Amino acid sequence: MKLLSLEKHNYHVTAVIETKAGEDFCPLTEFLSDKENGQYSGSVDGFYSLIELFAASGREALNDKQCHYIHKKEKIWEFIKGDLRVCWFYPGKDKIIICSHGFVKQGQKADKKEVNKALKIKKAFEAQKDNIEIIEEDQDNGD
Repeated sequence: MKLLSLEKHNYHVTAVIETKAGEDFCPLTEFLSDKENGQYSGSVDGFYSLIELFAASGREALNDKQCHYIHKKEKIWEFIKGDLRVCWFYPGKDKIIICSHGFVKQGQKADKKEVNKALKIKKAFEAQKDNIEIIEEDQDNGD
């Protein structure tokens, strides 16, 4: 499994890289890029601020309106900024978190489809955890 480094300080925030038609891409950065021009632009900027804060200080730096469990038993979390959500989990080592994907929240409850997608990615990680490659790449995030 390949991971893209998003922010690294005391904690290392990464995102899943997928391969489609022989090309690597990061679903999270593509999702955020698609949303940065328009009604969600402020939320995208705010999301990057959240991951910077998390990288510097960890989960304790964020309140429950910015970050909370969406599946407590499986320990899947979500970052929250406006209507944008980003699912993530701790892989259990080295102060790393893995962001699986982003989505726009549509209702009051967590969308089961989105939770299941994060669970599938977490299980894939667990099956491949001895074969992880972290890609260190500068993200321009629109600046």
